[in-house]
Amino acid sequence: MEKVFKRNEGAPIFAFLEGPPTVNGYMHVGHARGRIYKDIVLRFQGMNGLHVWRRGGWDCLGLPTELETERRLGLRSKKDVEKIGMERF
Repeated sequence: MEKVFKRNEGAPIFAFLEGPPTVNGYMHVGHARGRIYKDIVLRFQGMNGLHVWRRGGWDCLGLPTELETERRLGLRSKKDVEKIGMERF
């Protein structure tokens, strides 16, 4: 993969942001299958001359809601959240 990555430097970019592996529970064969399919596509794009940009994503399922709640409550830090308590937050 390193050879392909270096060979394709400067080529058009194929960007891929990998989501968290186990958002819906414990790791099982379905997670592996999904990752294998994604890996096949990324390797295929690299072998076809594209500069593949792959990065691990993050778990942001509740982040938009949390950020809006912090904004509405005027919270700026974890300590602010701890002061009002998780139940109210």
